[in-house]
Amino acid sequence: MRLYKKGESVNFIEGGAESGSSHTGRLAGIGPGGELLIEGNTEISSFITGELKAAYS
Repeated sequence: MRLYKKGESVNFIEGGAESGSSHTGRLAGIGPGGELLIEGNTEISSFITGELKAAYS
């Protein structure tokens, strides 16, 4: 399976856009349950709902 922007820097806003809980890292993939995987400095986090913003160069 291919994932657009995999391996690139992204910013993910967890839950609703107004939640203020933001995570920055590298788009690592999709987990077995369909969750989005973001690799931060020390760990890979998984997310079910939120807004993904890819960095554009």
